[in-house]
Amino acid sequence: MWKSTNIFLRPVTLIDLQTLLEWENNPDNWEISGTTAPFSEEEMIDFIIEQADYKATRQLRLMICMNEQLIPVGAIDLFEIDEDQRTAGVGILIHDPQHRKKGYATEALELVKQMARSELNLSTLYCSIQPHNDSSLRLFKRCGFLITSTGEELVHYRVDLSDEA
Repeated sequence: MWKSTNIFLRPVTLIDLQTLLEWENNPDNWEISGTTAPFSEEEMIDFIIEQADYKATRQLRLMICMNEQLIPVGAIDLFEIDEDQRTAGVGILIHDPQHRKKGYATEALELVKQMARSELNLSTLYCSIQPHNDSSLRLFKRCGFLITSTGEELVHYRVDLSDEA
């Protein structure tokens, strides 16, 4: 478990099933996540179980939980984990608007950067964000990510974790 001032990160478990179904099946999140159809309960159970072996799936989802209440407010994913190249993509969701703009995403991203460097031995994280997603653009810039390219549909960011040590 990785902990900061207001939140901690923990692996996703079957207890999160209904929460993940709600978040993943919310069409408001589909543009950001690239989802095109709802997930079934069976598909989500399989996804949660597969998360136990990130090396096989090349993906690691962590729940972002508030320290005091232990409730998940979001999730942060490492995906396309490439141990040979020492890279991974990163994506983040703070689901409920009432939990946004409180610093949870910043804390979670900083914790994941530390974990990616020290636990997974990664050297680079990257992400792609829609140009109109101002909150995410500011978040990744605030957390040290630099723009690598800009297009009409996506802005690409990366951070060199060796610079973070």
